[in-house]
Amino acid sequence: MADEEILEEWHLPDDFFDDLDAMENMPLNLNVEKEEPLEKLIPRLLNEFKGNVSQTAKTAGVSRNTVYKYAKMKEERD
Repeated sequence: MADEEILEEWHLPDDFFDDLDAMENMPLNLNVEKEEPLEKLIPRLLNEFKGNVSQTAKTAGVSRNTVYKYAKMKEERD
């Protein structure tokens, strides 16, 4: 992409809007603190849902890719 080109939606990766879509579908009465950092929330939810990435993503209001990213970060720290 040249410097003069306008960034358009088709330039973005396929999963770019997954987090936004997941948040729109998030139930309002979750037992999730909005202030809880994802670094703590995602491992806690993964444990609660016995490793179910889809349920963790849905509950946290993020994409499955985000769950995988934070799970990998936690593994690298441990």
